[in-house]
This record gives sequence, C-alpha cells and structure tokens, in this order.
Amino acid sequence: MNAALEMRRKLRAEFPSPAATPAAQTAAPMSNQRMRGDRLETSVDVKTDKPTMSRTAAIFELQGSEPRATALFCALIQSCGQEFPVKTLLNAIPAGGLKNQPDSIIASMANLGFYVTEHRFDWERWSFSRQPVVLDTAIGPQLLTADLSGGLKSGRLASGTESRVVESGARELNNLRCWVFRFESASNPLSPLARTHTSYSWARALLARFPRIPYVMILLSLALAVTGILFPLAIAVFFGEVIRLSTFSTMPQLVVGLLMLATFETVFVLQRAKISAWLASRLEFLVNTSSFAQILRLSPMLSERAAPTTQAARLRSFESIRDFCSGPTFSTLLDLPISLLSLVFVGIVSLPALGIITGSIILMMTVFLLAWRKAAVLTSIAADEATEMQRLAIETLDKLDLIRSTGMQEVWSQRLDRVAERDQTAQLRLRFTGQVAESLSSALYTFAIIAVMAVSAVGVWQGAMTGPALLALVIVSLRILLPFQTMCLSVLRFEQIRRSLGQINTLMDLPTESQAEREKNRLMPLTGAISLVNVGFKAADTRPVFVGLDLEVEPGEVIGIYGANGTGKSSVFKMILGMVDTTLGAVRIDGVDIRQLPLHELRRRVSYVPQSPKLFPGTLRQNLLSANPLATDMQVRQVLGSVGLLTIIDRLPDGLETNVLGPDDDRYSETFRYQFAFARALLINSKLFLIDEIPNALLDGGVGPILDRLLQEFRGKRTVMFISHRSDFLQRADRVIALRYGKVPLVNKPQTIMERAS
Repeated sequence: MNAALEMRRKLRAEFPSPAATPAAQTAAPMSNQRMRGDRLETSVDVKTDKPTMSRTAAIFELQGSEPRATALFCALIQSCGQEFPVKTLLNAIPAGGLKNQPDSIIASMANLGFYVTEHRFDWERWSFSRQPVVLDTAIGPQLLTADLSGGLKSGRLASGTESRVVESGARELNNLRCWVFRFESASNPLSPLARTHTSYSWARALLARFPRIPYVMILLSLALAVTGILFPLAIAVFFGEVIRLSTFSTMPQLVVGLLMLATFETVFVLQRAKISAWLASRLEFLVNTSSFAQILRLSPMLSERAAPTTQAARLRSFESIRDFCSGPTFSTLLDLPISLLSLVFVGIVSLPALGIITGSIILMMTVFLLAWRKAAVLTSIAADEATEMQRLAIETLDKLDLIRSTGMQEVWSQRLDRVAERDQTAQLRLRFTGQVAESLSSALYTFAIIAVMAVSAVGVWQGAMTGPALLALVIVSLRILLPFQTMCLSVLRFEQIRRSLGQINTLMDLPTESQAEREKNRLMPLTGAISLVNVGFKAADTRPVFVGLDLEVEPGEVIGIYGANGTGKSSVFKMILGMVDTTLGAVRIDGVDIRQLPLHELRRRVSYVPQSPKLFPGTLRQNLLSANPLATDMQVRQVLGSVGLLTIIDRLPDGLETNVLGPDDDRYSETFRYQFAFARALLINSKLFLIDEIPNALLDGGVGPILDRLLQEFRGKRTVMFISHRSDFLQRADRVIALRYGKVPLVNKPQTIMERAS
C-alpha cells in the first residue's frame, strides 16, 4: 500500500502528458498548459476540479497499464479533441491495462465510441487531413500529429513520453499500418445516422464492415465450380480410357490428374470453411458485445421491465445464426454458383437433361417458398404458445401454496393440460411443415436423377452420347441439385434465422438514453437543491401511483420519504437520477431540468445507497474506486473507518485486495454490503445523498448507527433524502413526504405526518 502511495506521488509530480497539438489545446480549454521541451504538463482547473491527463495517467498505471502506452493513449485522447470523465476512460481500458501494442489502444478507443479504420500510411494523403494517426512501427505504436511550428507539412511523432519532429515526405513512415479515429457518428456504418443514408438494418450494416469477405468467398466458390466440372469429366475420361477400353498407358497421368483435382477441391473447401467459421465467430462476438452495450444504454425504465429471461433470449438470438454459418448447410448453399455454372455444362452435353434439372430446381424452389411462408406463420404461433406455457409454469411455482390451500390442484392441472396441448399442437404443425418440405424435395431430387439417367441412356442407345459422358452428366446433376434440396431440408432453420435477425435489429433500434444534446450542457458541482414540480408517476399498466408531488428542497435539508409498499418511494429516487422518464411534471436539480443534463455524469455526482447493494467481481479496492477513481488511499481508509469496515477489511488476508467472486459471494453479509455501499457513497463526496429503504433488522444492528450519524452530521451541510418506515428515523428529518397510492402525497413536518398516519 505504501508502495502504491509512493508511486502515485511520483507520477503526479513527474509524469507529464505527451506532446500537445492545436487540437489538444482546443480539446481542453479549461486547463492551464505549458511546454517543457517536447513534453506537456497540464494542471487542474481550480473552478471545475477537472483531473489532469497526468493524474489520469497515474491512475492507469496503478491499474496495470504500461507507462509508454498510457502516455500515448492520453496524448491520443487530447489530440482527438474529445473530453471524457475519468471513470469513462477507466471503463474503456481492457482487462490487464494498456500495453505497448496497437490492439489495446485500438480497443480502448473503440470502447470510447470512436470509429477505428485501418489503412496503409501515405504521407501525401495525411498532409491534407492532418488527423491524429497511430502508426505500427518497429518499436511499437507511435502517435503522429500535426506540428504547425515545424512547417505546414511537418508532423510530431510521439512514442510514450518522448517525441520528435518529422519532416514532410518521411519515407520510413510510408506504407506502415496505421489507424485513424473518428468520433462522428456518420463515420460509423452501424450508427443510426449512417444507416439512415444507406437504409441498412443493423445486421446488414454489420456485414458491411467485412467488405472483402464476400469477394473472397465468391472467388473460392468459382474455383470450386471449375473443379466441380473438371472432376466428373476426369472421372468420365478415366472410366472411358481405363475401364471401358482397358488402356492402361494413360492410367498414371489420369490418376495424378484426379489426385490434383481432389487436392485442389479439398484446399478450397477447407479454406472456405475456415473463413466461414472465422466470420461466424467474429460476428457472434460483435453481436454479443453490441447487444450488451445496447442493453446498458437503454433507459432503465425500459430495460427493468423486461424479464431476465427475455434479456438472455436477446443475447442468445445470434447462436442459431452462428451455428448456421459454421455448419454444413451454409457450405452447401455456397455451392449455388457451382450449380449455376454447371448448368452450362449440362446444356452442352444434353438439352433434355438440362430441361429436367431446370424444372426440378423450379419445383424445389416453389416447395421451399411455400413451406417458408407457412413456417413463418406457424413459428410465430408456436413461439406465442411456448411463451404462454413458460409463463403458466412460472405462475404455478409462484402460487403453489395458494393452489394447494384452496384445493385447486385439479382445476389448475386441467388448465396446464390445455396450454400444454396447444403448445404441443403448434410444435407438431411446425415440424410437420418441415417434414413435408423435406419429403417433397427428396422425391423431386430422386425423380430428377432417375429422369436424367433415363434420357442419357436413350442418348447412349441412339449414339448421341457416350457412356463416360452419361457418368459425368449424372455426377454433375447430383451436385447441381444438392444445394436446392438442402434449402428445402433447412426451411425451418431459415425461418429461425430470419426471426433471430429481426430480434437483433429490433433490439439495436430501441431508443437509448439521449445523450448527444445533453452532453453539450456542462454539469457544475451540485449544491443539493432539488425541485419536484407537480411530479407524478405511472405504473407499467399506466395506472397513476401518485400525482401532484410539489416540493422545494433547500441545500442541506434532510427529507424523509414514507409510504406503503408500491406507493413509488424508490421511484422518486429513480426520477431524480433520471432512471425513470418524468412523464408528469418536472424534476430540477440546482434549477435545471434533469432532461437537459448528461445523465451519466449526474449519476456519478450523486451519492446513492440502493435498496439492495451489490458487490461486483474484482477486488474490494476496485469496488470502492468505481465510485471515485481519484480517491487516495487515505480517503479510502477514512471512509472505511467511518462505516466500521476498516478493522474488518484489515483482518482479511489480502485486505483491500481481497477478491469478490460476484454479487452472490456469501462471504460478505448483508450488513457488510450496506456498510460498503455507504462507504462508496461517502467516497463520492456529493452534496446530494439518496438513501433507499434499509431493512429493520439491519437498522437495529450495525447499519442503523451509520444512518443516524449521517443524518445528524450532514444536516445543514448536504442534502439527504432517505426512505424509511421507522418513526424514530423519520423524526430526524426536516420534512417528510408521505406517499399515498393514486393520491397527492402529503409533505409536512415529521410529527404532523406521524400523527396523521396514526
């Protein structure tokens, strides 16, 4: 711990940010900057207490980042002209910290919302744009920025804490891999703005990020098409020369030719399968991470109303697509170009055979389209019935005691039977549709091959065709019809994929918390003043929970909130934090409507103790620093001591470095979690404290004295709003809000509210 403190002091005193550019000076107008040689030092602005880049760098290094990578990353952020809170920067860093390699820096910039593109560096092109560029050099990643002091076309190349001026046309930089970072949403093909121009769905725009893959797959399929025609021809020649004519002189050459064709085809097939597997895995990663990010960006009111099973189903939507792309069905469908090219060969050999195969393809496609249309309807019905069955099963388990106590077992069983029967019937009809499509396609496939053999045999009898040509024609016909039969066999899978893509597109098109306009409004330090102007709250079924809440909270005032279960006590806090849309009335903090404030930054500025505190995976220190990454070890120990946890944590073998296995880690009691939640809230050091309802058993134990002391110490200094049913705690409030379901809340002195409640 002392070593960490010493490192922090040293880094704060000695670690400067890398070279400044005009863009960097524009990006941090509130900072005081001065140059020392090739290094930039940035100090804290006393009015906003905004952390410096050097201070941020110190935190990064304590998190495991390498010094050179940290310096380059900080310089890159400055040169791109964007400002981010420290917590946002920390959250963007990959696990294990920044390393002196491009991947970690690229991943961090992408996590911050930059659209990253890779190019080959060209000095002439760069001299026009003058954008910050990260170059992949022999000594690791380096940052190239414009340097106006050295000439219109000169640049400054920085690698960590050192930098140098490079003149126009530096040949050693040309053709190096480089990355350009753009923050504009129009640059990202997945952004809503870009998709309005292209009219792409989100999934289609994601595929557009791999523009070269389709061309490679087409080339491989064309190569397979050529081998697909040559292979049966070679077999036919082998049959005619060696077997029918018993000519063995050409046998070695024919065998070598067949082996070469087989080798080429195997190589092409394996390469195509490798690309398909890589693409499927990459798409799955992008879809899953993007889905998680989208769910986190959704309005809490929208995401909290969706059941966890629904959220998990959204994240599993891509599994069927991944299995399809990496499975044999997808590989077979890639052979469609082979089929179309092979039709030319069939037409040259036998026009009647061409007519048979073409007719069979048309019939198979008709079966496929009709079955798919039917499957779309039946899949929707089956999904609804399955959902109803799951809902009833959950309801049965939830009301099991009530069902038994009222003697409704028989009636409830009959209800389950009816729902299960509808569910199984819908599933049966869906599977039957797939079986019909499979049977018809198999019959068409068999009849087509028999018909081709028949007309080819007639051609042989008439002397229009040889036996080897008949053999080649049959082999080619089998390969032509196989992809179309596979489509009919997989008709249910196609519908499943279509629905999965629809679910992904629907999720990614859900409205998120609007931040673009709000981020333009700078949030000043909170004073604790809150205004609730005619505020009301509606439940999910649109019934009003309460209406007409009018309250002016002065800085330093203590407000208690009282009410029965379901009257919206916690919802008041969620409205103040912007986690619930204020549809009735307005909520103002320091005189500003929260709908005009950046919500993420607002939530970071408020000390909040939730109703069910959680511990996140990681160390206890990391859990605390998530509230305030700039806190010193002394501040951490002070808040732990104030909530009675310092001695307990010091007794642990690893102290603050003790790992938390997850939210359900049973090594930490409920009392510990609440004490830790108070420590996190104190570490934020906010002028506004929100404390949700605490169970009575904990108020009678170790948590009650903490709340009691805070209410006394913060009175007149910080605004405190707390929820409680306990009259002994409510008596410590300056005023109490009494919430009544469907009615106007009462706001008065604690004694008056308690007398009216009694």
